[in-house]
Amino acid sequence: MAQLSIGLDIGHHQVRAVALAPARAREAREGLLARVVATACVDRRDQDGHLKPLAATLAEVDTVLGKRGAITAHLGDAQTLVRFVPTLPLPPDRRQRLLRLELFQHADESGDLAADAWEVPLAGDELIHGCVIAQPAQILTALADLRAAGLSAPAISFVPAALYNAIPAGTASGDELHLLVDIGATTTGVTLFGDDRFLACRQLSIGGEAFTEGLMTTGLDHRAAERRKREGEAAEVPPNTTTAVSVTALTAVDVETPPSATEAPAPAASTLSGSLDSLFADDADELEPLPPEPPKPVKLLPLPTKHHDSEQLILDLDDAITTDLATAGGAILPLPGAATISLGRTALGPELQRTAEAFYAQLASSLLWFKTQLRLDHLTIVRVHLVGGGAALDGLDGYLQRRFNAPVERFDPFARLSVTDKLRPADPHAWAGAIGLALSRKNLGVRGAVVLDVRPESLVRADFRRQHQIWPYVAAGLVVAAAAVCGTVLVRQTSAQEDSLAAYADWKTRHDDLEKQLIALDQDKEAQAEDLRAIASRIYAGRDLLYTVRALKEQGLNSKELWITRLETQGIGQDGSDGRAVTPTAAPVKGRDTSIDRGALLLSGRVKFDAAATDVGLDQFLKAWREAIALWKPAPDAPSLFVKQRVVEWDPNHKGTAKPGQKVEDGEFPFKIEFTFRPTQLDQITATRADQGGAR
Repeated sequence: MAQLSIGLDIGHHQVRAVALAPARAREAREGLLARVVATACVDRRDQDGHLKPLAATLAEVDTVLGKRGAITAHLGDAQTLVRFVPTLPLPPDRRQRLLRLELFQHADESGDLAADAWEVPLAGDELIHGCVIAQPAQILTALADLRAAGLSAPAISFVPAALYNAIPAGTASGDELHLLVDIGATTTGVTLFGDDRFLACRQLSIGGEAFTEGLMTTGLDHRAAERRKREGEAAEVPPNTTTAVSVTALTAVDVETPPSATEAPAPAASTLSGSLDSLFADDADELEPLPPEPPKPVKLLPLPTKHHDSEQLILDLDDAITTDLATAGGAILPLPGAATISLGRTALGPELQRTAEAFYAQLASSLLWFKTQLRLDHLTIVRVHLVGGGAALDGLDGYLQRRFNAPVERFDPFARLSVTDKLRPADPHAWAGAIGLALSRKNLGVRGAVVLDVRPESLVRADFRRQHQIWPYVAAGLVVAAAAVCGTVLVRQTSAQEDSLAAYADWKTRHDDLEKQLIALDQDKEAQAEDLRAIASRIYAGRDLLYTVRALKEQGLNSKELWITRLETQGIGQDGSDGRAVTPTAAPVKGRDTSIDRGALLLSGRVKFDAAATDVGLDQFLKAWREAIALWKPAPDAPSLFVKQRVVEWDPNHKGTAKPGQKVEDGEFPFKIEFTFRPTQLDQITATRADQGGAR
C-alpha cells in the first residue's frame, strides 16, 4: 500500500491536518489528484483561553487523525523571510553554491542555515530564485515538539508557497496573473501565480485578529468581538460620521539609504501609475469622497542603519511608517470613494472598514514588491482568491473587489480531491494550507507541485546520512560479519579437506593394489581365453568338417557337373592362400574381443559339362552353387554355417590354368573357392541349451 501524505498546518489558534492517499485509476481519469483519507482540527487553546503545549496539541491531532504517513508541516509561529535572488544561468551545481553563498548571511551563529528556494518561471537574461528563510532555532524547537508527539522527521514547508498546490486546475489561463490570499489568525499568506506558474509568495503580519481588535474598539471584549466577527453582525454606525482610515503606507522598495527621522517620504504616485492602474481603483463612478479630516502630521520612526535586504526593508517600512489616508490626499494610496466607504460601513461596519483598508494596503504593498523583485514591466491582477479562516468574514470579499477592481472569490481546495461527505468540512476554504502541504509530497505524483523544506542544513544532512549514507556502514558491517562467517566456514572446509585428502590417499593406495590385482587377473583371463579358444577350435573343427561334407552332398544332387577334388582347411587367423590376416567378423563384447575365429575352408575342383556352355551360363551356375553352400544351415532356425565366401580361382576360358601343350576340352575347367566359417563367442561355448544343429 502506498504511503499516505499528511499536511500539518500549525496555526496560531488551530492545528489542521489532512491525510491524502494516491488517487485510484478511475479518480485519476476524472482529473482528481488524490484521495482524502482523514482530517483533524484541534484548538491550540483550552477553554480558559490559555495556550496549550504544542506537543500536547500535536498528540491530540495524531489521535484524532488516526493515520500515519509522510508529514509536511508549516509552523505559523516561526518567523520567515522571503527573498528574491537573481543569478546568471550557470550550471546547477555552481548556481546552488552561489545561491547558498548569497543566503549564508541569514545563517545563525553556528553557521546553520534553514532555507530553501524555487526558480521563478520567467523569461529573461537572469534566473530569479525565490528563497524562503527561517530561523533554525525555531524550526528545531518545533521539530522537538513534533517528535515528542510521536511525529518524527517531517518536512517543514511554507504555506504561502504550498498553497499553489491546492489551486484548482485551469484557474488561470494564458498570461493572466491571480492573487491568492490566505487569511490566518495573525498572519496572511500572499501567493502570486499564473497558468501553471508559481511566481512569488509572501507572509504579512496581519490577519483575522486585526478585525477582532477593530471590533474591540467599540467596547467589546475579545470573546464577544470574535463571536460578532464570525456571526457577521456589523456594529451600529452613528449617522453623519466620517471615518479616518489608518493604513500602512506604501513606499518604494529600492531604497538604498534610509531617510532621516525628520524627513518625510516623497509622494509615490508615479510608482503606482501605469502598470498598477487596474490594481488601485479610484472609484471614478462613485459619489464624491467624504471630506477628509484636518491634516495630521506624519509620524516617522527611525530605521536601523545596518544593511537590509529588500524583504526585510519593506517589512521595516510597513511597521515603521504610518500615515492617515485622509491626510495623504491619495498621493501614496488612492482614497476609497464614497460608494466603497458606504459599502464598507454597510457590510463591515466602520470599525472593520478601517482594518479592511489597512489589510488592502498591505496586499497592494506586496504586489508592488512582487513587481519590483520580479522586474516586471507591468503587473495586472485579474482575480483574487480568498482562503483561510479569515476568508469567511462577510463583506470582506465585496470590499476588496471594489478596491482591487477585480473579482474576489473563495475557492474550494477540495475540488481537486476525492472526498466523501463525511470527511468534507463545513469550512473547506480554511483547509487550503493543510491540503497544499499534503500535495507537496512527491509520492502523490502531483505535476508541478511546489516542494520546499526549510529545515536546518545540519538536520537535512543528518537525515541524508541516516537514510542514504548509513548503508555503506551497514554494508561494511555485513562485510565484516560475512568475513567472520567465511573464515569460520573456511577453517571447517580446510579441516574437512584435510580429512578428505587423508581418506583419498588411503583410497588411492587401495585402488593401486586392486588395479594391480585386476591386471594380473586380466592377464590370467586372457591366457585362459587363449586356451579356451584352442580347445574350442579343436572341438568345433571336426563338427564343421562334417557339416561341410553334409552341405556338399546335399548340393551335389543339384549340381552333378561340379566335382570336388580337394578340401583344405585354413588356420585360425590365417588365410591359407596368401597369408593375409583374417578380419574378425563378430562384434566385441563390452569392449573386449571374445570371438573365436573358426577359420576357413578352401574347396578345389573342376566343372565339366557334356557340351560347351556360354560364359554367362557358367557364371550363373557357379554363383548359384556358391550361394547355396554359403547360405546352408544345419537347422532351419540355426545361423548359416559360413559367414562369407571368396572366389580364388575361376577360369572358364583357360586363360591362366592351361599348361603348355595341354589339350583342354570345351566345357571343362578348374575352380577354387574359399568359405569362411562363422565365428563363435566364448560365452556360447558353455551354453547349456540343446544343440540346435547350429554352429555354437
